[in-house]
Amino acid sequence: MQHEDGSWEYQSDPTRCIGCGICAGVCPCGVWTLKDNPVKIPMYSTGQQA
Repeated sequence: MQHEDGSWEYQSDPTRCIGCGICAGVCPCGVWTLKDNPVKIPMYSTGQQA
């Protein structure tokens, strides 16, 4: 997303992002930062125990 001042902001798709942080960890440019999600994200289980 480009701002009026010519700067850019990368945004993830909030309907697909689960907040795992992989994007921030593997990005070679270091452009990703994570913000706390105000809405709790439900986590699903396969029923298997670790």
